Amino acid sequence: MNRSLSETWLTLGALGLLGFFNRMGYLAAELFRLLSQAFSA
Repeated sequence: MNRSLSETWLTLGALGLLGFFNRMGYLAAELFRLLSQAFSA
């Protein structure tokens, strides 16, 4: 396999994983905020 091609795929995969974890973390923070509001009410 072409080395530059594999590096491109590795970079795309890493960016995709970062975006996925970023979205998951954002959703978890929103859920936690909603839960804390519900319990404090």
